[in-house]
Amino acid sequence: MMTSGDFIRLSSRWCTLIHPNGDEAVWRTAISRAYYGAFHSAQGFLNQLQIAFPKRENEHKFVCEALYNSKDVDITAAASKLFELRKNRNCADYDLLTAMDVPPLAKECHADAVQICAFISQCPVARHPAIRSEILTWRKIQYQF
Repeated sequence: MMTSGDFIRLSSRWCTLIHPNGDEAVWRTAISRAYYGAFHSAQGFLNQLQIAFPKRENEHKFVCEALYNSKDVDITAAASKLFELRKNRNCADYDLLTAMDVPPLAKECHADAVQICAFISQCPVARHPAIRSEILTWRKIQYQF
């Protein structure tokens, strides 16, 4: 079974490849895999907290916003990094005409994904009820759900 860590390990391998094995497509893909590893880690955290997602909503946006509205310093930091990582992933995947300094950016995105996963995995279980409560309050106000 795939885990978020599998994507992050793949990103690690690809972001360090040098030419000719590493090229712009490989480095852009490393950015994308870093994002998806971090995203699935964040999504798993929300699932662990039993936070349901509203139907027909952009799940990527919801995950970032839910974490950001947790009012937990570490989880909010993870959300901010995830939001930036998502912007880089969107550029890497969808904006092929934009020049990117991809080898260093791929390494930076991988490091950010590792840090996001650390913020999430190292969050003490004792803080989970408060985080869950804040996210549910935000979700009710934001989505009437």
